[in-house]
Amino acid sequence: MKCFSFDAEKKKTTNQRCFDSFFDLGRKFLPFFITILSFSFVNAQVIVNLGNDLAICEGDNAVLADFNPTVSGANGDKWWETSGDGTFNNTVLYPSAVSYSPGSADLAAGQVTITLKARETNPNGTVYEDSAVLYIRGDELFACNDNITIPLNFYCEYQVTPPILLEGEDENVPYNLYNIDIYDEDGDLVPNNLITGDYIGQTLSYNITHQCSWNACGGTINVKDNYHPVTSCGNDTITCQYSLDPFDLGFPIDTAIFDLDTIFKVDSQKYIVQGWDACGDVQLSYLDSTFLYDCTQDTFLQELVVRFWKAVDESGNVSRCRDSIFVKRIHLDSVILPPSWNNIDTTALQCNGDWLDSALPNGNPSPEYTGAPEVWWCSNVEYSYSDTEFPGCGNTFDVARDWILIDWCTSETFHYNQIIKVMDTIPPTMNCIDGPVTVGSDPYECNSVSYELALPEIYDECSSYTLFVHVYDADNHEVSVQKLGGSYFVSHLPLGNYTVKFTAVDECNNISKCQYDFEVVDDQRPYAVCDQHTKVNLGSNGEARLYPNNIDDGSFDNCEIVDWKIRKMTYECDSAYFEFGDYVGFCCAESGDTVMVSMQVTDASGNSNTCMVEVLVEDKLPPQIICPPDITISCDFYFDPNDLDRYFGKVVTDQTLREDIVIFDQYNHGVVGQDGYA
Repeated sequence: MKCFSFDAEKKKTTNQRCFDSFFDLGRKFLPFFITILSFSFVNAQVIVNLGNDLAICEGDNAVLADFNPTVSGANGDKWWETSGDGTFNNTVLYPSAVSYSPGSADLAAGQVTITLKARETNPNGTVYEDSAVLYIRGDELFACNDNITIPLNFYCEYQVTPPILLEGEDENVPYNLYNIDIYDEDGDLVPNNLITGDYIGQTLSYNITHQCSWNACGGTINVKDNYHPVTSCGNDTITCQYSLDPFDLGFPIDTAIFDLDTIFKVDSQKYIVQGWDACGDVQLSYLDSTFLYDCTQDTFLQELVVRFWKAVDESGNVSRCRDSIFVKRIHLDSVILPPSWNNIDTTALQCNGDWLDSALPNGNPSPEYTGAPEVWWCSNVEYSYSDTEFPGCGNTFDVARDWILIDWCTSETFHYNQIIKVMDTIPPTMNCIDGPVTVGSDPYECNSVSYELALPEIYDECSSYTLFVHVYDADNHEVSVQKLGGSYFVSHLPLGNYTVKFTAVDECNNISKCQYDFEVVDDQRPYAVCDQHTKVNLGSNGEARLYPNNIDDGSFDNCEIVDWKIRKMTYECDSAYFEFGDYVGFCCAESGDTVMVSMQVTDASGNSNTCMVEVLVEDKLPPQIICPPDITISCDFYFDPNDLDRYFGKVVTDQTLREDIVIFDQYNHGVVGQDGYA
């Protein structure tokens, strides 16, 4: 064994004994030394690889790159050499040299050895080399195998090469001068001459041609899948606690290569396996032969199961193997016992839980739900049980389930107490109505009528319950609630907001609460009381007013009237009086008429009511007249005796129509007065 280390002074690597260097460094530097050792070795290694042998036609140059040469790790010169008399074109240096031209001696020999060399370091470093043979071909004569059968490999493919198709050819000679074309039954070219499972059962045709002479021959290829599925069987020993189902125990397949997710069950003992055989699906089946042992024969083994596997791929290739499965008995201490349902081992049962679906006829939970000792497929162990019940609150109870197990091979017995608690930890289901609810008032008092509280919907599957009812006002003061039979009432409550709170407590002290709000409002209209008939006299201005208190005859409300309004039922004077207001007005046009008037009273809650009165409009004042003024005129002032109003004024009944009296004479020089008014 040699190591490589770099000599800084000589600028090259030198060889030395690894063990000498190792022990010189000492044990405490072992990890560091190994790191440096590995680093030096990898960096100093020179690798020259010329590649495969090559063939060319007579008259052609060999392209050196076709050898696929590679050189690594060399820092010195790299060059080509030949065993013949040919020449390298351009230069002999690698990689600058492009091709090689064979000499006469090369042509006569039909071959020549080409060597690629590389110096580790210049000028005197170690030289590494690799060689390949260059074959020089002329007019080739060859024959084809007329009909061949190709079996696909493990990967369901086969790469066709010239030696397979040619008769009596030397496989050591390069065949890069041969061209192969393969066609399927539809005449389509097989890509890259790679035959796959797509061609199983087909007869393919092929042609092979030599590039130097262009001689050719051909034949047919039969594609077969002779590769049967690879099975893997053996012996196994399990306890009777384990299932014999192949998905649990295993298939005759190497699971390090194949995924069990690709196995599909199609029958009780038949499966389809995908990806096991590269050429397609495999049908896998088995048959079991079981040999039982009784206790007198063997207290250790329960049975021997011999499982015969058969795998058939899509081409009919068959594989068979046999598993021998020895099934051991178990001891009582290997039995897995069911947990107690006591909120310690596992959560206790609820009295309304789904365990009721499988309950025993006596009402106790069934072992189907709460569990039983797990003896699996063990024939030597059996069990039985008995229950003792202890009542609890409501419909709850506890069960002490006494299990007895027996091993028929050893006559050993074992007792186990499983505690099953059936509890009620769920409060009653309670739903109140949505609020708020409006409660009306008494017609004659400013408080509520008697109101029956809306009880919530309450449901408890496990026990009975007690309902508590409380009502609170807006200041959280409790008000009195009266119970009558199964109903609850409140009455004489002042106006305002209230909350009803319900509490349901079942026999196991589980509590539910809900509440809703209600409001006591004054929904009663005031009682409007009016005089049936009344009179109103017009004043000297020809008008009169009537106010609500003039016609109110004792209107009242259960709470309080806060507003009185009045309106007329006609439009004779002013249409504004047709709407409710603080008063109504009358005019001369209504004198002697009976006018209908309505009075409206409104309480603090906005409730209103009206009453109507007949009003007789009277005019009891004597008429009054203002005459035009006395006027003195000149004797020569002209006027028409038949039209005195034009010159000396007139009497009108509308103040807006009064006009000035204007006279110009020796005594008067303009306005002397106004028209009269009546």
